[in-house]
Amino acid sequence: MLAKLLRLKVEEPDTTIVQERINEMYRQFFRRTADYFFEMEKEDILDELESDELSVTEQQAMIQMLSELLYQDGLIKKDITDTTMNSGRKLHRMNLSLFKVNIMAK
Repeated sequence: MLAKLLRLKVEEPDTTIVQERINEMYRQFFRRTADYFFEMEKEDILDELESDELSVTEQQAMIQMLSELLYQDGLIKKDITDTTMNSGRKLHRMNLSLFKVNIMAK
């Protein structure tokens, strides 16, 4: 599943589609939303994963999957934030340019 997500991330330029897929994986495998994992303490998350009736190998696989999901989710959110900030900077520079043009025209 993670391999498909990583492939989608490379192939799909629309980060909202990738984010939706990440959110689906949180719900499908952990029956929780992403916010739950971002708000909880790591010890509580590990306790919860260990309390399930899973073998040690299965617990380790779930922990690895969750850490990769959190990592990919963080990268997507950073990309979205960077894109928004870059757009804001461009608009700010455009406004400054227009302001300078208006002043020079007077």
